[in-house]
Amino acid sequence: MSDYVDRGTVRLSVDGAELMPENSINFAVYDRQSFETEALFIVPADASIITLLFGRPEDTVARLPLSLDLGARR
Repeated sequence: MSDYVDRGTVRLSVDGAELMPENSINFAVYDRQSFETEALFIVPADASIITLLFGRPEDTVARLPLSLDLGARR
């Protein structure tokens, strides 16, 4: 079994609004294969709830809450 990973399958939820990566992500992932990629997101400095989302919006989505301290970058 395989699947195609693109900007729609790796997203970020910022205070309830979903963001797609700013960079391009496009590749196939095959059964028993792992992959590594970088996704670039622009997050507002006043964001409070950030969650990394995996999977297509119409399917079950894995959610990974993130804790960021953006105060040091201001």
